Amino acid sequence: MSRVLRFDRKLLTLTLGLLAAGLVMIYSSSAVLALTRKGDPNYFFIHQAVWAVIGIVALMVTLRVPYETWGQRRVVLGLLGAEAALLALALMSRPING
Repeated sequence: MSRVLRFDRKLLTLTLGLLAAGLVMIYSSSAVLALTRKGDPNYFFIHQAVWAVIGIVALMVTLRVPYETWGQRRVVLGLLGAEAALLALALMSRPING
């Protein structure tokens, strides 16, 4: 019988607070640069916010998976394979800023 673990609301609140503070810092430090280079002061903020939402969705999906699932051999090997593929892809991508 599998069960879904409950999550710590305080930890989630603190994490979301740090995420919000980080988004504010990104906006305040890059608005002028984004305006001069991209023509939109919200450019970097929006990109970071999109990735933050993707991360929150991934968090909510993984919270719904029973913890026994993460210990299965095929799940572990699949995740390791995906990680290795992403690392190889990062090594093959073109350099950014030299």
